[in-house]
Amino acid sequence: MANNFTYSRIYGELRQRIDSGELAPGSRMETEMELRQRYGVSRETVRRALSMLESEGYIKRKVSAGTFVREKKAQYASARYHESFTEQMQRLGKIPSSQIRSIEILTDPPNQVASAMALEDREKIYRVKRVRLGDGIPMAYEIAYIRQRCCPNLHTMLLEDTSLYKLYEGCYHLKMDQIEVKIEAIMADSIVQKLLDLKNSSAVLKMTALMHLEDGTALYYVISYHAGDKYEYATTMPRHL
Repeated sequence: MANNFTYSRIYGELRQRIDSGELAPGSRMETEMELRQRYGVSRETVRRALSMLESEGYIKRKVSAGTFVREKKAQYASARYHESFTEQMQRLGKIPSSQIRSIEILTDPPNQVASAMALEDREKIYRVKRVRLGDGIPMAYEIAYIRQRCCPNLHTMLLEDTSLYKLYEGCYHLKMDQIEVKIEAIMADSIVQKLLDLKNSSAVLKMTALMHLEDGTALYYVISYHAGDKYEYATTMPRHL
């Protein structure tokens, strides 16, 4: 019982120091020997506390390098209002930016896009491919299909530091209503691995999002890939309806 209490106390104190920012993301933590001396416990007790922190994503241990505090993950939470990428990064204290890979106008989008957005035959639609960054680090790769008649001349207005949501609401004065989101874990293909600077066989969160305006018109359909070590999904729901 004493060992269990000591191990949980060490875990709790280290977690509190991380949550408070005392141990900043990316910083190197004390060594196992230093923690043993600080708390007066065995190596096994320290390792149990560190293993729990690692399993919950708070720290990362590197052989011959030490233990480091992980960057906080961006969170999709279904109980919250829908946040744009820019709003997510700002909430985390990161500077959002984008690398625009391409902007095209299509009249023959993929069938799943045309069907989901109820597009008319040969209706024009933008396809925008961007890598989204937080503090200059690739966080997500997105392919956005945007209704051209809702956002005329979008291709002349979208810059690498521009939020699409600010254009939707501030320039086009669109009233967004409801978004349908699907999230699944998949293995990143070679293109996503390269764009997000991932290792081979890395998992990503694939998110498909369909946004409707207040009048029911589908504004956009987005397929995005989020680095698995930088994102998490959280939800709150009742036991019964």
